[in-house]
Amino acid sequence: MKAGGLGGTVQSTTWRIFPQNTCPGMMRATRSPGWSGRKSQTPLRTPIGTLFPDCLWEDHRVIGECDGAVKYADGSAAFLAEKQREQVLRDLGYGMVRWLAKEIMGRPEVVVARVARALDR
Repeated sequence: MKAGGLGGTVQSTTWRIFPQNTCPGMMRATRSPGWSGRKSQTPLRTPIGTLFPDCLWEDHRVIGECDGAVKYADGSAAFLAEKQREQVLRDLGYGMVRWLAKEIMGRPEVVVARVARALDR
């Protein structure tokens, strides 16, 4: 998720690992049932600035985020900023579903099932 208004821009891990969502695992997953209506990097205005979640299902008010080790390589500041962004989105009424980069690449069916559960809530 990219964020504006937090003293800089945090580049989305998904955008780095899956440029333009071309990863084979991501492509397979996004063609699966339940992923229709998904938007990528859609700007959401929040009290802390504009956020750009990796995936957004507006009709369900669910946000999906792909996590990877690269995002947290610089220590706890990135982790704390991520938690702040997630809490703001939850406070705005969005549900969250997360997956690891290695999951979407190696076992996309696990991610699809996790997303489906989040969309069913």
